[in-house]
Amino acid sequence: MEMGDGGNIKITSRSSSMLETNVVVGLARYLVLTEQTGGGNIITRVYLGGEVIATRDSRYQKDSGRKIQELMQEQHDCTVGQLQNTKAASGGNKDAENYLKETLALLKKKQHRQALDSLSEGVGRYPEDALLLSYYGCLKAKLGTGVKEGISDCQKAIRHTGRLPFGAEFFFPVLYLNLGRAYLAAGKKKEAIGAFEKGLAADPENRELCQEMKKLGERQKPVLPVLGRSNPVNKFAGKLRSALQKKQ
Repeated sequence: MEMGDGGNIKITSRSSSMLETNVVVGLARYLVLTEQTGGGNIITRVYLGGEVIATRDSRYQKDSGRKIQELMQEQHDCTVGQLQNTKAASGGNKDAENYLKETLALLKKKQHRQALDSLSEGVGRYPEDALLLSYYGCLKAKLGTGVKEGISDCQKAIRHTGRLPFGAEFFFPVLYLNLGRAYLAAGKKKEAIGAFEKGLAADPENRELCQEMKKLGERQKPVLPVLGRSNPVNKFAGKLRSALQKKQ
């Protein structure tokens, strides 16, 4: 156990296949998990209240001369360090994190109305917080209290990703998941699929995004199936395909 900057508690488990660290800031507890996939990728996910709020996916070269464990540890420590530094420096933004934690806990209990009330208060205090705004828009659309406004809020949240830690792409999966669900609430299946695909381009193994696509009965095959869905070439080709389809 180590004590990090700003009173953060860091507990790391070192194994050959997974690294695990808890980062505590104020009342919020984050879990950082890094694992190696069979497809040759190293994936780091950040959890808050049991939900994935950020993902980092990188591919390692087997012939690089470096041990996979070293690469995993480097990516894991980098993510933990960024999380600690960002949260320690954010000051008043801790309250926004607590609103998000409360919301995720309520959603897990299926207490959607209470979650909406919490989000409404949180967004009122932190209107520029992308994660709060994204969940707020999605829930408004799903509960029918403002479908059009909910979609707009989800879109606005994606434009606000510059205010998020780690870099915008780290949060794309959950932001596009919420946008896609808001589209579904409006009966816009095509737009929902497009949003889910953008989320999967950032995290091809995202469980919730994969489940949504499975429900819809549609998930496009990788552009180059021989390389696998998580291959960087397929990710780039998938983004290009999505952009071209969007223009059609």
